[in-house]
Amino acid sequence: MRVMKGILFILMFCWSVTTSIAIADQNLNDLLAPPAVTSQEKEFFITLQKAIKADDAHWVGTHVLYPISVTISGHKTKIRNSPDFEKRYKEIITDAIKKAVAGQDPSKLVKTPQGVMVENGSVWFDSMIFGDDPNKKPDVLVITINNT
Repeated sequence: MRVMKGILFILMFCWSVTTSIAIADQNLNDLLAPPAVTSQEKEFFITLQKAIKADDAHWVGTHVLYPISVTISGHKTKIRNSPDFEKRYKEIITDAIKKAVAGQDPSKLVKTPQGVMVENGSVWFDSMIFGDDPNKKPDVLVITINNT
């Protein structure tokens, strides 16, 4: 009887360890999995594609997190607000940026902890909440334009 209790104890211990390892593996997989692009972010990107295709400097300019550093005439330039962005739109949204944004399939956007990447990092955008309201819907804004 004592041997049976010992075997039962060992079996229960092994089952407990195996279960704990399986749970830990699943938690690790969840932590290592890339974050998913939200439907709001995908919709934002589709609208961004349309705005850039139409050269809608106002829409793009009002959907940027300021200040933003961009390259203009080979020099890093800090753009501080939407009116400044709109004035310099054609220098910021180059043909290469237009091509990259137009060529990105919205269903193949990649999200990382840094944000959502467009065409190998040409443009980055992200969801963010400003203020203290926990019920506020996040704003999605362009955070980086690599136009060099």
